[in-house]
Amino acid sequence: MSYHNSSNSSSSTSATGSAAANSQRQAVSAPPGYHYMPDGSLMLDSQMSSTGAGGAGGAGGAGGAGVNDSSGNKIYNTKVDLRSLSNELSIIFYLSGKPNKRKLMVKEMWLKLTIDLNTPVEMVSIGHGNKKRVFLHFSEEGITPETYINHIGMFQGGLSIELFKNTMGVYGFESILGAEYGALLSHRNYYSPNNIGAIKSLNNTHQLLMIMPKLKGFINKQLTFDMDIVCGYGGQYTKSLGFRTSNDEETVRKGLISNISVPKRITTTTKNVKFTTSYVTMDTYSLSKGFMMYDYGKELKNQNVEPESLELINSNVYVIENGLNFNVDLSELKLGEVKKIQIPYNISRVVNDGAIESSDKLYHNGKYKYLVDWTSEIRDNEIFSKAGKCMSFKFGTKAQLISFSEKLKTQQIGNIETYPVYSDGIRTNVKRYYTNISQWIERTTLNQFNDVRFTYDVDGLIETILICPMKKSFVGIKNTGRQKYLTTSGGEFSLNGVDYVGGYHIGERAKVMTGEKPNGDSKELITKYSLTPISEFSETDFCFTSYGIKGGLYTGFTSGDSYSYDIVISGTSYSAATTVLPVSSTECRHKLPLIGDITKKYRAYAYDNVYKGNLTIDNTSDDHMVYSASTNGIYRFTYKGYLNIGYTDTKWCEYIDTTYPTRMIGVYPENDYEMKRLINTSIIKAGSGETKTALIDTENLYYPGNRESNVNGIKSFNFKVKFVKTSNSVETTIKEYKVLRCLSDGKADSYLTIPTTNMDKTSKGFGSCVSATTSSTTIFDFETLVSVDTGFVNVLSGDTIKLVYETDWVSTSKQSGVTNMDISLGHKFVNGVMVGTPWYRAIKASSKTIKKELFFNQTKDSKPFRMVNGEEFREVKMGGALYITDNGCATIEVPDLDVVGFRNLSFVDTNNSNNTLIWDINSKNPTNNWQKLIEDNRIKDYTIVKSSMCTMGDKGVLTFNIPQYNDNHGVTCDYTFPQTTHSYVIVNEFNNAFGNSFKHHIVVTPECGLYIPCTTEELKSSYDILYKTSPDNRKIVHTNKGITINGKLITIINPNTNKSNVIDRDTGSIKCEYYCSCGQEDAERLGIDPIYGVTKVITDKSPTNCDDCTKSAIGYCKSVSSKCRVVMAEKCEPYNKIVGDIITGGAIDTQILPTVVKEADATVIDTTGSIDFFNYNCVRGVCVRSDVGIYSSLVLCENSCGGKTTTVTTNKYLCTSSGCIVHRSGTFSSLRECSDMCKHVGILDDGGEIIKEELDVTKTMFSCKEGLCFEDKAGIYESLEKCIVKCEGTAKEEYVERLEDIDVCKEKYYWCDTVKECIPYDKECPKR
Repeated sequence: MSYHNSSNSSSSTSATGSAAANSQRQAVSAPPGYHYMPDGSLMLDSQMSSTGAGGAGGAGGAGGAGVNDSSGNKIYNTKVDLRSLSNELSIIFYLSGKPNKRKLMVKEMWLKLTIDLNTPVEMVSIGHGNKKRVFLHFSEEGITPETYINHIGMFQGGLSIELFKNTMGVYGFESILGAEYGALLSHRNYYSPNNIGAIKSLNNTHQLLMIMPKLKGFINKQLTFDMDIVCGYGGQYTKSLGFRTSNDEETVRKGLISNISVPKRITTTTKNVKFTTSYVTMDTYSLSKGFMMYDYGKELKNQNVEPESLELINSNVYVIENGLNFNVDLSELKLGEVKKIQIPYNISRVVNDGAIESSDKLYHNGKYKYLVDWTSEIRDNEIFSKAGKCMSFKFGTKAQLISFSEKLKTQQIGNIETYPVYSDGIRTNVKRYYTNISQWIERTTLNQFNDVRFTYDVDGLIETILICPMKKSFVGIKNTGRQKYLTTSGGEFSLNGVDYVGGYHIGERAKVMTGEKPNGDSKELITKYSLTPISEFSETDFCFTSYGIKGGLYTGFTSGDSYSYDIVISGTSYSAATTVLPVSSTECRHKLPLIGDITKKYRAYAYDNVYKGNLTIDNTSDDHMVYSASTNGIYRFTYKGYLNIGYTDTKWCEYIDTTYPTRMIGVYPENDYEMKRLINTSIIKAGSGETKTALIDTENLYYPGNRESNVNGIKSFNFKVKFVKTSNSVETTIKEYKVLRCLSDGKADSYLTIPTTNMDKTSKGFGSCVSATTSSTTIFDFETLVSVDTGFVNVLSGDTIKLVYETDWVSTSKQSGVTNMDISLGHKFVNGVMVGTPWYRAIKASSKTIKKELFFNQTKDSKPFRMVNGEEFREVKMGGALYITDNGCATIEVPDLDVVGFRNLSFVDTNNSNNTLIWDINSKNPTNNWQKLIEDNRIKDYTIVKSSMCTMGDKGVLTFNIPQYNDNHGVTCDYTFPQTTHSYVIVNEFNNAFGNSFKHHIVVTPECGLYIPCTTEELKSSYDILYKTSPDNRKIVHTNKGITINGKLITIINPNTNKSNVIDRDTGSIKCEYYCSCGQEDAERLGIDPIYGVTKVITDKSPTNCDDCTKSAIGYCKSVSSKCRVVMAEKCEPYNKIVGDIITGGAIDTQILPTVVKEADATVIDTTGSIDFFNYNCVRGVCVRSDVGIYSSLVLCENSCGGKTTTVTTNKYLCTSSGCIVHRSGTFSSLRECSDMCKHVGILDDGGEIIKEELDVTKTMFSCKEGLCFEDKAGIYESLEKCIVKCEGTAKEEYVERLEDIDVCKEKYYWCDTVKECIPYDKECPKR
């Protein structure tokens, strides 16, 4: 309630005019849902048994939640204490007309009602916004009447007055001024400044009876009346009185007892209030509380305005779509700037030269799995690989990583994996969903040669993902043409991961198919061992193996050997100094997969180049193989082989018979469990703990004596394989694999100790002894995979790396016998059959690391990505889109409302499908149905704690009640609010005390790292099956390795082709190479790189200069797609400045050449020395430029154009990074226009000279991150050497792999994902 414009006097003037009839009608009826009681008071039709309390806005008290009227509007009421507003209040009624045939009266005082301010006044508010109605009810006991004209009517009962908006737009009263009559404080509906009163008879009912419903004896309905109010405070009289109501539903009134609101008396002189758009962030804390608050009081204080003087008329919340800026600078990879790259992070497929093919089913750890090889799609690009740089990715915020991890759990693994279940003997396949992010990491790294490194923070969350260039070369035999009636005895092909033996043929597209000739049942075979995991023609990479087992002992390379072999050592005791492990062969005796290669595609190989610089092979065992780094860089060294150990003691069984006689204790050891425990203590630990073990296993029935005194057995054992680096004559071990006897010997990767299980208690046969004559058999065998992987490490030029092993052991017989330990290191055996070959691989990954961020939008599906099943294409959308970005949180672009304008935003809304909040409306016009739907509880999955989304409280504090997910709505938590890509624009409309209305915008944006947890979302997948369609028709003819465009032969260089041969055949003066960048959106349709949207690098044999090469490139790229841009390579790379860096609209657009609307103008400039990219035609003896001209230069045209030398020059100008040039794609009609633009964007200075960038001559510094050193201007290390010393070993590269579900449940059982086990078919799997 407000009090304004006081004065110490009142005046009365007259004016002409009358009150509106419609407004008067409003004054004659009781409020909807109310009726008048006999005493004149208002009573709710619902008897007001329990209503909410209310409040007057000026007091900061708010109206409570009342009941609804017949129209559904809520009714609020409260008691108001007016003592703080005035100390004198009277209501005067004036009569006009002829009462009882008396003389004519005009504005004569009839009745004065003096209001007792100690009696609260009842205020009633109905509805909201423009439909709101406000009433004041004065009870009879608080009124003292004084009658000045008799026989009109006797006042009794109460007084009910409806408040109308005055000229200032607020509910209340003001001075009425006229030519002859006026009121101190009234309203046009209650006071008319002419001879006729405003309160009169209407439709046989006098309005006075609506104000005084219990007026007694009133019969003169022809009379009219006016009402004036005298409101005084301290000798001053009010000329303007406004009431502001604010309804608060938190206050509840019990029964008929109301609270009493005390209004605040406010005086203000400021008519105009100004607000600028406010931008606030919604954080996790606000989201958990369920509300945000905005304090208008702080801003109003600076404008000398009391917050209580404002009335919130409307508050609407709009949802807008923010822009996303994913621009990625890949110029260091020679891929330029890319506007947007989405990652197919959960698509199992293979991409070969842009062609999308089906992925192979791989058998791994007892399950069939599929490789999710998104990292290969990022780096298996010839341009990326040629740049020789790694990319390090990290999620922009931890919350995005957690959201990504949670969203994975709603997706089928690779959108392809299933597992079988049995029901009533019928097998069905069920989709396998992720249960943990470790499954995604495993599918990403199933190919051990992928060269992808994950590092983790202290919480075990992914910190970085390092992806290095492609290390894959084709070294197999290429099939050409079609062939039939072929056979294989094995080792060449696989079918469903199993070695194939039988007939095959070579069919369409050189595919190897089952069957000696084509038939309907033919299936494609996978060629084995056709790849090697190193770069083609590499000087730094190799992958070696050992040929097999030589026979006899083999402890190191033997001079004169053509191959290297497995290590074989035997003896009772042995001691060997550090020895180079001889793994230097590229061939094996048998065609077998490299150990750990579940793809069965890779083989050992090394190009001759590596022997010329980095690798030294010597025919001695001491330094047989030494790797010497010729350049600084990031390297990786890996060895995998199997260590097999067999142990014998000729007197072992005799020892058991003697020490544990059956006549004393029966049979001991009785089973495998007891035998293994006895071997562990008696032999492997040389008697330590044997006595205790025997007592426990015989349940204290037999004491064998102090067996610890018999210290025979394996007294000591040590075996190590390690990589040793020598830098500046200092030798260090960078990675090792160690085997010891047992845990008490120290920390190791593996121990000889034999593991036991409860199943061993029911089995026999392990190391059993029937009699003493059987003691010469092997007592125990030991096998372990020796895997030594340095991961990515920094190596300096001149550092040397050796792969070495060292071992020593001592063993003695338990009872005067002979012991022997047989050791081999190399091949893998299963039941005595050789099944895998060892390998030693060294690669130089890169010389530099490029950092990028990952941005995950969990609320949007990804773009559709293609997958292939056989010959059928399908497009798959993943739940959540993963992007590469350079901009971090700035990827989300919140629009500036002051610049863009509210009505130019992109609005989103909902149709309320299935009573859920789904953003299915996109509009350019403001729409906010969602707010009303939530406030009316018609959307069921989101609720707010109050009935309004925005409420105004005390002292101008606005509360935004954030919709909360309704957990009772369902078991899912598929959150659609809030979204990090949305902003929520609150538009508040106010009226101030002077009737001025204005709006204020508050833009609420979820913080970049806002985390919305979701672990119980229902499993779902969404994809459409698309049939394979023919590609777009192009004017290109493919012939073998070449492409003919308009009759010109262009050669495509396969990355597996010997490049030196190509260069030798190039007879031109330049090497014309280029590729086309067409964007990711159309890449899969065009059959080009699906990540970067680029074609293969094209080597064109026809052009002899860069001008012709550029023309050829433009023609080729246009033939691929009109959206493609040209990227020149090699010697013609500088021409990218002309065909790429085009300036349009004041910004450099490196993607698309601008369109030339006007082909010719009259402007002529001196083109001497300019580069001319036009063709010419001879038109009536004159050479004219033309895009389709038959002459490639002006000279050729002039020499052939009828002997004419006169030319017409039609110029267009193009602003490039080389300044203004004449160009057919120019966008400026005059040189001046072009120069102005070049100056505007910083290409030219004010004098017209090209601005040259200053070279950065600052000292190169280095930083350490994830255990690797890299160049960094903000680094703290002055040299790479100092950085490496501090950095090595600081990265955490291990994660705990969670167990997955099993593959097959037995009959009448099915897999329950909740409990992670098979359960009976008649038992229900519990919900999460």
